[in-house]
Amino acid sequence: MPESGDTGLLVLAKEEDSGGQTDPFTVDKANARSIVAIHGVNGHRTKSWSPENGETSQKTWLEDILAVRIPSARIMTFGYDSSATTAGDLLSSSGLRKVAIELLNALCGKRTGKVTE
Repeated sequence: MPESGDTGLLVLAKEEDSGGQTDPFTVDKANARSIVAIHGVNGHRTKSWSPENGETSQKTWLEDILAVRIPSARIMTFGYDSSATTAGDLLSSSGLRKVAIELLNALCGKRTGKVTE
């Protein structure tokens, strides 16, 4: 089971070309880019993208490298319960659908400022 706060959508980097706006979802939509990193089974929302020691206090390569290479992108990561004990349920079509719906709801909630069920 993931630790509290390790699931859901997390914005790691906001695009630099935001026209002074701080909300990453209100920039010029013609030039906006979104990158969402999603870990695999037994993965972690941030540790999967960190150096081998998996320390969450360190920045991820998504923040250190990708954000520098693509400064116009908003970079996010999405975490879900992917522990080995839930892998069977997760890999079923209903389990995968549930995670996909959670991701879409989180993205819609970020864009609109509302959480959808």
